[in-house]
Parts: sequence; structure tokens; C-alpha cells
Amino acid sequence: MSKIKQRKNKKQVKLVVGLTICLLLIMTVGYAAFSTQLSINAKGNIKTLTAANFLAEKVVTEGDGLYIAEEASTLRSAADKKKYIYKGTDPDNYITFNNETWRIISVEKDGSVKIIKESPLETELPWNSNQSNTWEDATIQTYLNNTYLNQLEDSARKITLEYSFNIGTIMAATETTPITNKELQIAEATKSWNGYIGLISLSDYMAASNDSSCITVAVLNTESSPCQKNNYLYKENEKFWLINSVAENTNQAWHMNDLLEPKLTADQSYIYPVLYLDGNISLQGDGTIISPYTIKSSN
Repeated sequence: MSKIKQRKNKKQVKLVVGLTICLLLIMTVGYAAFSTQLSINAKGNIKTLTAANFLAEKVVTEGDGLYIAEEASTLRSAADKKKYIYKGTDPDNYITFNNETWRIISVEKDGSVKIIKESPLETELPWNSNQSNTWEDATIQTYLNNTYLNQLEDSARKITLEYSFNIGTIMAATETTPITNKELQIAEATKSWNGYIGLISLSDYMAASNDSSCITVAVLNTESSPCQKNNYLYKENEKFWLINSVAENTNQAWHMNDLLEPKLTADQSYIYPVLYLDGNISLQGDGTIISPYTIKSSN
């Protein structure tokens, strides 16, 4: 009888062990399935930051970096979102675009990202070979929005926006009419042009300076202009065209050659392409020259 009991007990133990193992397997599989579903749901709820939101987290109030833009009151409303601009000698605003190094000028209110090529195009061009200063039919405008645009990689063209560039004419500044930054913004906004690629504007150039004395256009005409200081857009001993035409003369456009100067549109100079990126892109990187921002995706 004792041997029969022992055999029964062994069978019972084996049965209990077997049932326990089965139960553990069922619980493990169930937990794994639950965890997988939870992970999938969590991933589905994670939203990648847009470029604007990503960059807005890096706003500064001093030194080189991204600042909340100061705008003329007539150009904003209470409902407007903030615009951000990069200022300083060498802010962390490098971005790789079209397999080239560019720099971020600003993040616009609509989230689009305005960028400028870090180096000029190799060939000098006249602003307008027909000697007029109308941007719509300018030689540079035609070249940039046809030949140059078509040379961009497909991936770069897809995220390049057709955008409204402010191209209002600018009067020459004097001691009696120095033209403040906000007056300059208003003048530029009196006329716009829709296109893909343009040039840097005078207000872009001035806004990039982190020098508190860079407050009027008039100081751009002085030796050792404060607007050259703490300004990553200042190119020492380099000349280049601006998108702005001269208000007083129909055959001149504004030009940087260390100092601001009116220049005959038929003359040649270097150009730095400027364009707007789709605000739905997301970025990664630090924005430094060593680890520039790279475009991760278009959300």
C-alpha cells in the first residue's frame, strides 16, 4: 500500500508541476503580448517635434543663439505666433541641406525655416542685366528659380517652399532719416513676391547682429559698423547682393561690400541663395559646425 501511495503522490507532484509550468508559460506569453501592444500604442502616441518646436526649446536671452524676434507692431497681431531669429558671431544654426552647409536665419510664425547657403555660388552674376531693379524679372531671380532650383537634389526640392518674400524698395539712410530696424521691416513689407529662392534682405542682415548699437540702416554706411560685430552674416572682405532694390534709382540695388552701398544692377557680384523649408520637417543634431542639424523627416 505504501508503494502505491508513493506512486500516486509522485503522479500528483508531476501533475502539479506540469500545471504550474503551463500556467507560467501562459502568463509569460500573455504579458509579452500585452507589453508589445503597450509599446505599439505608446509609439503611436509619440509625436516627433517639428523643426519650429524643436528649435524654440533653445531660445536664449543673451549671447549667441536663437532669440524671439522684435517686430514692428503693424506687422503683428495678438493672435500671431512668435518668430525666432538667430543672432551673434557664430550661433549654433548650421544645417545640412542638399548635402551642403547652410545656416538657419529664422523660424517664421508659420513654422517654416528660413535658411541661407553658408558659401556663395561660385559665379558672380548681375542683379539684373537689363539694368532695372525690378526683382520679378531680375537676372538673379530667374537664375535661382529655374537653373539653380532644378539643380537641387529631389529630396531638397520636395521640402523647399514657394514662399512670400518681402521685397519693398529701401531709401538711402541719412543722418536726418536714419531708418530704424522696425521702419525697415515696414518698408520691406510694402511689396512681396512669391517664389522658391531669393536673397537675404537688409532686415535679415541687421537682425542677425547682437550688437545693441545696430539699430538703424545709417550705421551700415560707417566704417567699423556695429552691425558687422557679433553678426554671423557679416562676410569680411566679401561682396554680395541683397534682395532689396534702391528706392531713389531704378537701375540700382542694395549691395554689401563690408559697408552697405547702392550698386548698378548690371554690375556683377556674389549671391547667397536663401529659401524656406517646410515647417513639418523634424531635425536632429546640435547645430554646430561639427554636428549640424540634419533633416530627419517630413512629418
